[in-house]
Amino acid sequence: MGQSYSKGENHAATPDRFYVDSYGDYGPRRSTERWTLGRPDHALVQAFSDARSHFEPKALDALLTPDYVEVSPRGEIDRRQAVLGFYAADKATPAPPMSLATQDVRRYGDTAIVIGSVDYTIPTPTGGTVKHTVRVTYVERRIGTRWLMASAQYTGVPLAKPPQ
Repeated sequence: MGQSYSKGENHAATPDRFYVDSYGDYGPRRSTERWTLGRPDHALVQAFSDARSHFEPKALDALLTPDYVEVSPRGEIDRRQAVLGFYAADKATPAPPMSLATQDVRRYGDTAIVIGSVDYTIPTPTGGTVKHTVRVTYVERRIGTRWLMASAQYTGVPLAKPPQ
C-alpha cells in the first residue's frame, strides 16, 4: 500500500529545507526528509514547470525519465523527444503568470502519483484577464537516487459560467 499526502495548499520549497540546483537536482537538505509532507514531489513539479515555462530543454532533459510521455490538454500524446523539441530555446514564447498547487500525493515504492493544478492568467482582447485552471496528474519515478518525471496528463477545467 502506498503512502498518501493530501494538501490543499501551495507548497513552497524554502531554502532552509530544500534545494534545487542548476543541474535540476532537487530534494531535502537531509535525505531522511524525502517525502515529508509531500514537499519534495512539489519541488520536482516546480522544477519541471520552470524548465517548461522558460524553454530550457537541457534542464527539462535532466528531469525526464528516458520513456517520458505526456497527454496534452488537447488529448495529444507526446513522447520525450517531441516534448524536448517543443521546448527548444528558439521556440520560446512568453509564459503567462502561473501558480502551482499539489492536492494529493500517493507513493508506491519507487513510483509516486502527484495530482495538482496549474492556474494561469491570460489577457483578453478587451484588456482584461481571465484565469484558467488545468488539473495535472504527474507520475514520478525514482531511478537510482533521483526522482524523475515519467509522465504528465493535463486536463483543462471548464471556466465558470458568468452569472445571468
